[in-house]
Amino acid sequence: MLYRISFLLVFFCCYLSTSVTAQTVDTFSSDLNSFMSELDDYISLSNRTEAKKHFNEFQKTYKNGIMTDEELTRIQIMSNDMRKKKMKGYPHFDLMIKAILAVQASEQKERYFFKWLLVTESYLEQVERGKFSAFERHLRFTEDLFKYNELLHAQPGGINWKLDTTVFEIDYDVEKKEPYLRAAGRSLLGIRKEDTIIIKNTSGVYYPNTFNWIGRSGEVDWSRHGTPDTYVKFSDFKINFKKGKYTIDTVNLFLPEYYKGSKKGRFTDQLVTGQAKEKFPKFESYEATELKKVLADNIDYYGKFKQFGTNFIGQSNDEYNKSRMEFFNEKGELDLRAYSNAFTLKKGEKIFSQDTKVSLYFDSDSIYHPSVTLIYDIEKKKLNMVREGAGSSLTPFYDSYHQMDLKTKNIVYNSGTDSIEIGTKS
Repeated sequence: MLYRISFLLVFFCCYLSTSVTAQTVDTFSSDLNSFMSELDDYISLSNRTEAKKHFNEFQKTYKNGIMTDEELTRIQIMSNDMRKKKMKGYPHFDLMIKAILAVQASEQKERYFFKWLLVTESYLEQVERGKFSAFERHLRFTEDLFKYNELLHAQPGGINWKLDTTVFEIDYDVEKKEPYLRAAGRSLLGIRKEDTIIIKNTSGVYYPNTFNWIGRSGEVDWSRHGTPDTYVKFSDFKINFKKGKYTIDTVNLFLPEYYKGSKKGRFTDQLVTGQAKEKFPKFESYEATELKKVLADNIDYYGKFKQFGTNFIGQSNDEYNKSRMEFFNEKGELDLRAYSNAFTLKKGEKIFSQDTKVSLYFDSDSIYHPSVTLIYDIEKKKLNMVREGAGSSLTPFYDSYHQMDLKTKNIVYNSGTDSIEIGTKS
């Protein structure tokens, strides 16, 4: 009995010693075959089926000669650095293996693999024990870049960002202490479901740790609305890829169907779905503009403006200096002068504005109202002025020729005629 107890005690002590030793060893063997076996054991401790599957692919890549001894030696050194920082088989070593498999399978392997190893090793030196989230993002970014050719790869319904090239520079920013990717003269694409943002001729740097693209130039046009000749050009800008929206304070808008040259303003673009797609891209001018006979062949516009998707909006935020729109008949005579904070133009269809001060002219006389809703059918050249709402909108129209108030709901005028319709539904 005493012999059995002594034997079990010795066996337990030997097992405990072996177990403790295995747990305290924090380096892999420099012998590559031994390293592969030890890495297999280390990852297997996580008891993750997908991690084991990825390791088997990694091992097969080496056995088939796709991965060289020189490359595996560098991986072994990096693996030791990761293990010294107490990184786990899952998720850390699994992420490393998936990143390596992505680079190894890429057509760009010869160009980027050793550079990627150098960048990753430099980044790993800065990683503090227990603070691994940024390093994990770097490894996920590597897989996105080389497996999917994307800067940010999302699940279905999410936001994806990519370049239209596989030629770029990857390096390590010593000052920021993080990796980056640099590209020049390419197109940057943001994709979400059926919507796509395209920034052409852009150069910039992408920091995957913060998901920020720091751009140095770019162009965006209105191609997704069928008007590629409408576009903005800009210099410095920034996009956070997680948000799918960006704003640039100063751009130049080229709108050749309305004016020559460009206008300065603020620009916003966003990945959206459904009817909201009609509102982007957005441009808001900084200075008042004079547009003669371009919104329609009989209309002049004076004021600031917005271009929201396909909609032109004449806008003024100044209550005492509202935007102005003038309507002319076929003889070039002024029919109507209107002032409003917002004229919305649906090109070729209609113009709409609320709280609009109007003067409808007949020779030296006019019909006036301080606040109507104005609806203009561009094709029919029909004006409809409607009293609705509250406050000054309820004020009657004033007819200077007859020196009287007109308490009608609305007045309709067909440009080029001498008659008006009072109180119709048209």
